[in-house]
Amino acid sequence: MLRLRKAPLNLPEKAIEVLEQDGGVIITGLASPEQLQQVYQDTRQGWKARYNGRMHAGLLFGRSATAREQWCLNPDLLRIVNHFLRTTNPADVDSQSTSGRSTDAMLSQAASITILEGGKAQPLHRDDAIWQKAHTSQEQTGYRLGSDLGIGMLVAAVDTTYANGATLVVPGSHLWGDARTAQEHEVATAELSRGEALLFLTSTLHAGGANTTPDPRTMYAIFYCRSWVRPEANDFACYTREEVESWSLEAQKLAGYVTDKMLGICDDGDALDALRRGAAQRWQDWLV
Repeated sequence: MLRLRKAPLNLPEKAIEVLEQDGGVIITGLASPEQLQQVYQDTRQGWKARYNGRMHAGLLFGRSATAREQWCLNPDLLRIVNHFLRTTNPADVDSQSTSGRSTDAMLSQAASITILEGGKAQPLHRDDAIWQKAHTSQEQTGYRLGSDLGIGMLVAAVDTTYANGATLVVPGSHLWGDARTAQEHEVATAELSRGEALLFLTSTLHAGGANTTPDPRTMYAIFYCRSWVRPEANDFACYTREEVESWSLEAQKLAGYVTDKMLGICDDGDALDALRRGAAQRWQDWLV
């Protein structure tokens, strides 16, 4: 059985190397048993309808301070993510901006996903299809840094195996053009121990596996995207000012509530500024 390579989170350069070569890597050392138990407690009331044997709980970023502040903002993880997703202006791009203006990745979506007994496997797909991304082959040139729009991370709440629906990944497929399809021998199984995480470029072909066991397979899914790409989940509509103000400044920035005052502004300020003014004041300003 083809398997993915592993890299410890505290060696981000190793993870970057494997991601550039394979499009996916298993990260060790991210989540402790105590953190996993806390995130479960934070999210267990949020599960929604089943579809094809799957259950979904959204708003992980807001529901769980542990997932938000300790996983999503882990410095070593963000070092990896921003290696691929940071955008920096060449000096001549915008004369009105600071020379070399740089923006880091932002949150695209964070959710909990469980595959129940009998849950069917997904077809192989690329997650950047949500942005209608077309892929040209990089097999001859090698990986071109800057070609990806997003990165996904799946944190294993339980040991994941081929039998209970471990994620299927096609190593190297981030280099393929859209016309190439995967053969069975090219598909790896990302079997994870509890607390490990699968990190993959959104250009990499992958799929949730089928669960043939009686036990649910739960993973916490966290996705990042470039600062100028529309996030997959429009979670702005779900959080109150009080909730957002309880987050760290870095979490507010990652979710787009605090900006560089150029991209993502709201009424010429930050989204958090608009929340603080409240709807009545916004309408009053508009009427003046």
